Amino acid sequence: MLNQITDKLTYQNPKTLKIEPWIASSWKVNKEASKYVFTLREGVTFSDGTPLDAAAVAKNFDAYGLGSEKLKLTVAEAINNYQASKVIDKNTVEFTFSKPSPGFLQATSVIGSGLVSPKTLVLPYEEQCQLKNLVGSGPFTVANQVIDKEIDLKAREDYAWGPASAAHTGRAYLDGIKIIVTPEDSVRIGSLTSGQADAVRYVQAFDENAVEAASYQLYAPATRGVNNSLSLHPDNPLLTDIDVRRALLHGVDTQELVDTVFSANYPQATAVLSSQALGYQDQSAKLAYDPELSNKLLDGAGWVTGADGIRTKDAKALALDVYVSNAQPQSKETLELISQQLGRIGAKLNIKPQDAGSYATDIKDADKTAIFHSMVGRADQDVIKSQHHTKNRNTLVSSDKKLDGLLEAIASEPDAAKRNAAVATARDYLIDNAYVIPLFEEPQVFGTADYVRGFGFEAVGRPSFYDTWLLARDPEILRTRTLRDKDIIHNTREGMPRAERELAATATSRSNGCIFCASVHSRFASHQAKAPAHVQRLLDAGTDADQGPRWRAIIDASVALTATPSRLDAGHVDALREAGLDELEISDVVHGAAFFNWANRLMLSLGEPTPPAAG
Repeated sequence: MLNQITDKLTYQNPKTLKIEPWIASSWKVNKEASKYVFTLREGVTFSDGTPLDAAAVAKNFDAYGLGSEKLKLTVAEAINNYQASKVIDKNTVEFTFSKPSPGFLQATSVIGSGLVSPKTLVLPYEEQCQLKNLVGSGPFTVANQVIDKEIDLKAREDYAWGPASAAHTGRAYLDGIKIIVTPEDSVRIGSLTSGQADAVRYVQAFDENAVEAASYQLYAPATRGVNNSLSLHPDNPLLTDIDVRRALLHGVDTQELVDTVFSANYPQATAVLSSQALGYQDQSAKLAYDPELSNKLLDGAGWVTGADGIRTKDAKALALDVYVSNAQPQSKETLELISQQLGRIGAKLNIKPQDAGSYATDIKDADKTAIFHSMVGRADQDVIKSQHHTKNRNTLVSSDKKLDGLLEAIASEPDAAKRNAAVATARDYLIDNAYVIPLFEEPQVFGTADYVRGFGFEAVGRPSFYDTWLLARDPEILRTRTLRDKDIIHNTREGMPRAERELAATATSRSNGCIFCASVHSRFASHQAKAPAHVQRLLDAGTDADQGPRWRAIIDASVALTATPSRLDAGHVDALREAGLDELEISDVVHGAAFFNWANRLMLSLGEPTPPAAG
């Protein structure tokens, strides 16, 4: 929602993670990262007509960086060591910090730093939370809201200041967006597959196959932060002993979890941080599933297995209270499976529903809750501080001053290499003390109709509809073409694996210059093959870029077939055989390239691969 109605001072490119201009046209940062000066672009206004100038930006970040006890606003977790703002002139604003704040530049791009009108900032917290009072400068405005039911957004006609790397400039393509609140999974998916909705958020893993089988697009952008994890509360009476926490860490089989409850879009965690997070390093050797070690640790800690299979010590059972986290995908199912796994070592989880009246207070009390299920997404090293510092989310409900110091070092180290080293130290401290059990990398999963184009995401997977548009279509023709497309791509019972089918489609589309098709199929090729660098090389350097022999043969055959007239000959078929492809796989290359050669030309016949200007 906020991404549609507010803009940010800067833009974090979701592909490169580089910080790019947006409302700020340029900036300067001193060597210590304790002073930032931003120059703003001209002519930007909030939807109430108020200029988005240096004074407005200063007021926004004073609110985010300092908070307000009067307005009940806490300091934004993304902003560290904030001291003051200074308006230099109408279009120049300076921010100073009490200590280095290397994460601040990226913090100006996050959803929580959306710029709002000064008229919004002076409202009490309760009124700021009402969408009708949230006045931004974004491409859409709130036209109507029925609380807990639906929200209508309307395109802002005079919008002309999107990020430089956006696919277009000016007004959003869509005239409006209707967002319908649909908590029930089956109803949400049914609304998509029945044609009632153009897009849905929160496609659960068990619905992914149904969405794709019904010829809809599935997107699973990464959140690039702290993985979906269990935070163990070290001050809980049952968890004060590090050996008990270590036993739990090695008693959870995360591979079984992702194989049983989730899909390939939820990779097994290999560290505290996502493999796509800044500062990531593999910690999988410290996370190995080892129930034998778990039992040994619990035996040594004096926990004795009872007749019911649950261990006890001093007349207390090793039964740990944990609440379902409604914000996490399939949290209840996740906790239930983990409880079964822990039962093998003599422990169990007492799983409580989040809607219990005591939830809000219990999760902040280590005596009442032993474990907390959560994650946090942010494409910056400071994300680990946001999750675990006692003045931020404090998911450990701990007063570990040493950990606080390690996290503060990340947030105040201006040297990039030293900052990543500080991340490594904090990350290892969390695992060495068995404070957390990383489970899986949590994506944001969306499904859209085939005619939805330009469906974009910010750096941590939240949607952006600025570049989104709808392709005009004949439903019957679209259905026939889509079924053929899906058969070529998804029918992998025989022949080539999905990754190489997507590769053939990508190579064909790259050769033809069809940006849309190349973008879609390269994304799936990267995901299926787990080789994003190789696919990106194909996109960046072209079809002649260096590749392995099998991919080389597939690309060459696809490009040859694409030529007019076709250059595909027996030599290409021989090369495919020499690369290890059998007859069915060779047939898949030919049919896939031929289909997408036609599909590319159909798309390109519509004109340039850019939708027409709005209005």
